[in-house]
Amino acid sequence: TNLVGALAISKDLGDAVRMIHVGEVDPARVAVVSAGDAAVFTGLSRPASSAELGEVRLVASSPNELRLRVSTNRPAALVVTETFWRDWRVTLDGAPHPLVRANGLFRAVPVPAGAHEVRMFIVPRMLYAGGVLSFVGLILSGFCLLGRAPRPAAT
Repeated sequence: TNLVGALAISKDLGDAVRMIHVGEVDPARVAVVSAGDAAVFTGLSRPASSAELGEVRLVASSPNELRLRVSTNRPAALVVTETFWRDWRVTLDGAPHPLVRANGLFRAVPVPAGAHEVRMFIVPRMLYAGGVLSFVGLILSGFCLLGRAPRPAAT
């Protein structure tokens, strides 16, 4: 997990990985994002590392949640080197905040200057949808079993 001071724009996931692999960008100072995702970052000016930008401190970590205290002297991108998945959510100081894919597979969050608490947590929509569908299937199966009339014995 680190802070970076600038963005590089990639055409797609493969391009992002290539840019880092060939040394076109330094991921310790620049985050590689798609053109559409770059719009959520404002005020990033020049490549910089965490040492130049501020401090990131881990507050709590579990498989489903990550809480960080971030202090920056100018706007930055917080890059968390954990896998990006669309079901992750972010709050900045308790308010919903954007989360984007960075460097091909990681998560990035725009962070304004100052001290902030960043919380990342997962809301697995497919798991919830699967649970609802399983419950509906169980109810329907119960109705089918209860609705069967007993057959008279053959003589």
